[in-house]
Amino acid sequence: MRRGRREAILALATMLAALAARPQRLNTAMHASACERLATLAERIAKAHVQLAQGVIADRSRRVLRDSEREFDALLPIVSGLAGDPEIHDAFALLALLWKELRAWARKPPTRENARQVSDRAEEVAWVASKAARLLKTDGTSQREGLAAMQAATLAQRVGRMQLARRMGVPDARRDAELADATAKLGSMLAALARSPHTLELEDDLRMAGTQYDFLLAAMREQAMGAGASAAELVAKTADYISDSMERAARLYENGDA
Repeated sequence: MRRGRREAILALATMLAALAARPQRLNTAMHASACERLATLAERIAKAHVQLAQGVIADRSRRVLRDSEREFDALLPIVSGLAGDPEIHDAFALLALLWKELRAWARKPPTRENARQVSDRAEEVAWVASKAARLLKTDGTSQREGLAAMQAATLAQRVGRMQLARRMGVPDARRDAELADATAKLGSMLAALARSPHTLELEDDLRMAGTQYDFLLAAMREQAMGAGASAAELVAKTADYISDSMERAARLYENGDA
């Protein structure tokens, strides 16, 4: 990470920590899950780029890349415009700059090196968006669970991206530990949502996500044992299925259908 970017993100971390100590200044009009969706989209873009670099479901990956970029461009100004607190607004200004760089890299040819660069920048974007989302006030159980569901959607994309990236990188103990932590956290979040009271409509998505999580774990084990393209494709698809289910669940929670 270049020095200027590192210093900017460290400054943002300090600012967000200060905001956390003063919750009365947070903007309560903004849905935290909409902010977290920016993190989901950043991870989805990076995962699609990693897939393209490896020729994994290429046509679908190109479509996902295009659609996710379009949605991020449309959602960011809406979310930023709802951030009434000046300091939170500054955080979104930095997010816009980080997104501009991520988008530029995501448009480059899907080589392995470019995929690594896209992943690095997606992690920055996702970190800022998720941190801001956690600081935004959520009113009531439905909004809190809606945010949790969207956080699970982000994690599913991250786990898929990091698992697929292992196929084209040198062994990295730190990255392996991060992947293991994200995978375990995703499982815990899915289990917690499944245990919480919910409607029959939500039950379908929560059950689907849990089933696909089991498939994802199986595909990750196959890939670790040296399985080829079929395991990689299953990792990519199951991560998407989990994410899609959690995005639908988030909408149901926010609509009060929990």
